[in-house]
Amino acid sequence: MGLYDREYYRDEKSFSDYWAVGGSVCRQIVLVTGVIYVLQALSASRDLTESPVTAWLDFTIREAFGKFQVWRLVTYAFVHDENSLWHVVGNMLMLWFFGPDVEGIYGSREFLRFYLSAAVFSVAVQAGVVLVSQQADIPVLGASGAVLAVMMLYAMHFPRRRVYVFGILPIEIRWLAVICLAYNLFPVVNSLLTQRQVGDVAYGAHLGGMAFGWLYHHFDLRGRLWGWFDRLLDRQAWGSQQRQNKSLRSGNLKVHRPEDTTHQPDFDTESEEDFKERVDDILRKISAQGEASLSKRERAVLTEAAQRFKRGR
Repeated sequence: MGLYDREYYRDEKSFSDYWAVGGSVCRQIVLVTGVIYVLQALSASRDLTESPVTAWLDFTIREAFGKFQVWRLVTYAFVHDENSLWHVVGNMLMLWFFGPDVEGIYGSREFLRFYLSAAVFSVAVQAGVVLVSQQADIPVLGASGAVLAVMMLYAMHFPRRRVYVFGILPIEIRWLAVICLAYNLFPVVNSLLTQRQVGDVAYGAHLGGMAFGWLYHHFDLRGRLWGWFDRLLDRQAWGSQQRQNKSLRSGNLKVHRPEDTTHQPDFDTESEEDFKERVDDILRKISAQGEASLSKRERAVLTEAAQRFKRGR
């Protein structure tokens, strides 16, 4: 079996196989959203128009910006209509279908950042549509914007991969993305031109999510959206390392850091089967955590594997 014939390099893969390997953040998002929905349903009463959980977490322009309750820019994506089970089930099924592949490409941390950033961008677009078209400031809730951003990013990476609408109708994901885009674009344009409310669906948030997924891929925003946060962590880590080095210099300890060494592993002393197993483990790690999680030694193993592959062709 060649290196690129292994299961994680095949384009056609059952969803259950991929979900078993990666998608840890997707599972957590689905779990958290499900728990919040249960809390919404349990706290709802006939005397209230919505549950206290929903009222505290959904988004309106007046509360998010007028009252500076900025957490609503994110939390609205974790609450759903407690009177419609399909609202939460539909969104989480879409995330379940498309999320693990995207998370496998970008890694768990970057995927979480993408999802949360997409939620903020989506509701910001919806707020802009409401203000420009002078619509009523009705509450916005649901993960549709963030989930459609995930679907769009999935379509950018796997445009010809087929999905089954309602489990029956096969369609390439790129055409499904076009249909979703047109479906949400028309009511947004209509509301902007007519200056009136078009239903109670946040079409602007849906459109914003798809736009965010396209922008993220087209402009290669990976690692840029939260770069300031990474730099902050790097400075804190550098300060901690300096303090550690200072304390070590006061004694007679010698610190050995295997990752800092330039010594390359001696691959010639390793059997071919053992080497292939090590490559398999590293590829599984990339699938589950992303390429950024690799150590220098693991990158050296992949470099050696690529060189062997070229020699063997």
